[in-house]
Order: sequence, then C-alpha cells, then structure tokens
Amino acid sequence: MLKILTDEAAIRGSYRRFIRGLRPSLDERIPVELSHPGASFRARIAWSSRLGIWAYTKKTAGKYWNAFGVGRPRAKASVPMTCEVNFPLQGIDRRIGGAFAKDGSGRIFVLHRGKLGGGRRGVGKSLFEERYRGTWAFADDGGVETAAAVIGCLNSPSFARQMAQFVRKVVRLKESAAPPDPQLELGLGEVRFREEEYGGKEPACETDLAAACERSLVVRDLADALKKQGYGAANDDRWDLSAVDGRGEIRAAFAVADTASPADIQAAVGRLVLGGTGSALRLHLALPAGVPAEYEERLRLLNIEVLVCRRQGDRTVFDGRIQ
Repeated sequence: MLKILTDEAAIRGSYRRFIRGLRPSLDERIPVELSHPGASFRARIAWSSRLGIWAYTKKTAGKYWNAFGVGRPRAKASVPMTCEVNFPLQGIDRRIGGAFAKDGSGRIFVLHRGKLGGGRRGVGKSLFEERYRGTWAFADDGGVETAAAVIGCLNSPSFARQMAQFVRKVVRLKESAAPPDPQLELGLGEVRFREEEYGGKEPACETDLAAACERSLVVRDLADALKKQGYGAANDDRWDLSAVDGRGEIRAAFAVADTASPADIQAAVGRLVLGGTGSALRLHLALPAGVPAEYEERLRLLNIEVLVCRRQGDRTVFDGRIQ
C-alpha cells in the first residue's frame, strides 16, 4: 500500500521533483488575470504548447499551490483556474486535494483526494468519486486507509503527460456537471476515443502501479497511431480500444498489458476474449516486450495477434503496421 508523505523535507523534495517534471514542457510565460471564486489577481502563467495546458505554481503560507487549465490564454485575459493540485507543506491536511505518496520500492506518486472546488453547485468530491475514471489506489493517510486517484509517478519520464491528462479529465468532469448544450452533444452514430472515459472508478489490485499510470497514455498513443493509418478509434467497457473503419464498423479490438508478466497478460487476454468476437474482428494484445514462449501457442489458438510497443521519449510507439 502507498504511504502518504508527512515529513516536511520529504514533501519539499517531492515538490521540487514535481516542478522539475513539468518545467521542460512549459515553453511560454503569459501575463493574465487569474480568477477563482471571489477574487482575481495578476499572474504570469506558464503555457505548454506540447501538452496543451497551462500552470501557475506558488508556495503560500500553508501549501504548495498549483493551478492548471487547458488552452492557450490570451495575454491579459481573465483566466479561470479549472484544476488545482495543491500539497501541504508538512503533515496530513485532508482539506488539501493533493498529496505525495511512496510505494514499497521508493517510487513517489502524486495523488488527488477529489476535492475539486470551483464554487459551482454539484462540483465537488462527490462528483469526482462518482465519475472520475483513471488509476485509483489505497493509501495509508496518517493511519487511515484512503482511496485516492493516482495522477502519475514522479519517477516516470511521462509524468508531465500524466499530469496534463489528469487536468483534461478534470476539466471534462466539471463540464459534465453543467446542463448539456444541444449544439455540443455527440450524434448517436459518432464514435471516438474519449480519454475521460478510460480507467477505473475504484482501486484495483495492480501488479505495478507505475505501469498502470502509463496504460492510459499507451492507449491514447495507440489511438493516435490508428488515426494515422486511416482508422477511427473508440473505447468502451469491452476493450481498451477498438479500430473503426469508414463505415463505422469495428474491425479490430485491443487490450494493453502493463508488463509481460503472466498476471498482466492473462488480464489483458481476458478483456479481449470476454469483450466479444466476430468473424471479421481481429484481436490484438499490446505488449511492452515480446511474447513469453509459454504463451505463443495459446495466443495463436485464440487468434490473438501481438503488437509490440516500446518507449520513445515520453511516448509509446508500435512496431509494424496495425492490421
């Protein structure tokens, strides 16, 4: 189980790593009027053209304050803070949404308790707990076992992307609490990859929590790869991803195994097979390494093709053309 950090020096060191993980992706400073319920002030936010988010960070008297939003703001415009991930300077403070936690291997994870804020009716911790989909874990929260969303792992080269994905998910979560706009609603026949709909709603038994944090980014990169090859990409509760042809028919289904361990392979194969099969449906297992010898024949008998994926910087690339 994760253990939330309480020592002042440990939190300070983790926060420095948090900032270092974001800084290389922030490429422009923009002066704005930063607003939140009841107040506004002038600030210079840091914009990331690669991630599509902006950030404002500051140490205050009681916390490390970190505000985020999506889209590049205009200079001197009034900009609302749509997502905050704040950390206490020391100890346990459950009024603050963010926390750092360590696993048994010494890796540091960024957690969120679900306190959204924003001053809008219906937007708060209950909404987060009911609708947020991602990676969840139990943590020792000062002697209390607490379920929290895992934003990402500070040890990962993909941490900035993990943070950006969390920000986008929170933005869409807040939008879902607003009355629907008929002009923005999807048509019944429209199929697409919904990043905010990927992941679990409660803690699961993960063999590798850091790998679980990477999974949604692997799926997103796979969706991008499918689009480059002329397919549409969609996700639902059956498979991690499916490839859709120009007629809107599902041509292939994909499941991502976090590692090449027997437990992860079996879980991914189970998702593929239980999701449903068809004569024209091709099943793909995405693995971060080659297939262990003991599984080659079993996968062949199940007509499951292996798609080898590998890390390239903070992204995942896939060997060969996806059929």
